[in-house]
Amino acid sequence: MAVPASPKPALPWPDQAGILAAIAAGGLVGGLARHVAQQLWPSTLGSVDWAIVVVNILGSALLGVLMGLVETRREGHRLVRPFLGVGVCGGFTTFSASMLDTEQLMATGRLAAAGGHLALTLLGSLVVLTLAVVITERVVALGTQPGGL
Repeated sequence: MAVPASPKPALPWPDQAGILAAIAAGGLVGGLARHVAQQLWPSTLGSVDWAIVVVNILGSALLGVLMGLVETRREGHRLVRPFLGVGVCGGFTTFSASMLDTEQLMATGRLAAAGGHLALTLLGSLVVLTLAVVITERVVALGTQPGGL
């Protein structure tokens, strides 16, 4: 007895092509911006890559502003968050390069620099993201009040 053919499974995200394209386009923009930052502020192997530190902290601030806007203003195009958040900010920032820089500092015996680099990147990014969300939400709330911004 023949086994009936199963229907071809549908893609798990058939309506996601626009979102995937927005993420890819944003990633291209963010990755290119990070590359430009590294070209403008080059580093040497085994030293602190200040361009990456600044990029990660700045990218966290930009993501915080975006999320503050998304959380307070529910309207907007459905591709803004994937393009700017996942794409641009995700392509711009780089956790892996920061960890590589930290490891290279440790490998060259610069333990204090490695610890400072790690703390500055992680804590700096978290602090500016949190501040950006809070400040953005408050500014948006002021702008929605009568007589506000």
